[in-house]
Order: sequence, then structure tokens, then C-alpha cells
Amino acid sequence: MLALFALSTLPAFADGDYTDDTPCSQIDTALTQQNRDDFANFIIYVQNVFSSLDAGHIENGEPGVAGQWSDEGTRHNVVAVASWCEKHPKETVYNASAEIYNSLRALEMALGAAK
Repeated sequence: MLALFALSTLPAFADGDYTDDTPCSQIDTALTQQNRDDFANFIIYVQNVFSSLDAGHIENGEPGVAGQWSDEGTRHNVVAVASWCEKHPKETVYNASAEIYNSLRALEMALGAAK
């Protein structure tokens, strides 16, 4: 629930300091401490991972999905990554983002929603 509050109240974002090796525990700490700057960096990083994974599919001639998500849908998907991280604090934020992206992509492909 804190994640939804943070997403709804954040101003414009700057480039983040999350990397492919950042553990999920970092976002859990940011949420616990209500560190808006760190959470903003997390949002940017996750959105970049989603875009990068989507671009890989598009380059291979496959449908993309992230570009179809509304701003609200993207926010919900970022919260899903934060929730996944809460359950898997030793995993990387990159792997958590990829797990959520791949799950959503598989669902959209199965439903015929990917274009």
C-alpha cells in the first residue's frame, strides 16, 4: 500500500542509481524508510527494464507489450515488481522486473492482446 502512495505522490523523476545487480532489499528499505528519491529511482529503473525487454522482442519481429500499457497500468506493474521484491529480497531488481514483465507478456500473448 505504501508503494501505491509513493507512486501517486512523486514529482518528476531523475536518473536513478539502480543497476542490474541491485538487490531487491534496497527497494524494501526505501519503502520502509519512505525514501521518495530512492523509490523514484526504482520506478525509472523498472520502466527502463520493461522498455529494454520489450525492445528486444520488437527487434526480433515479435509483438511488444510495454508500449501498450497506460501510465496507470505501468504504475501497477512497477508496484508488482516492488511486491515481488518484498517476497524475494535477495533477488535482483532486474530479475524481479524481468519476472513481472515476462509474466505480463505471456498473459497478453495468450489473450491476444499483444500487438
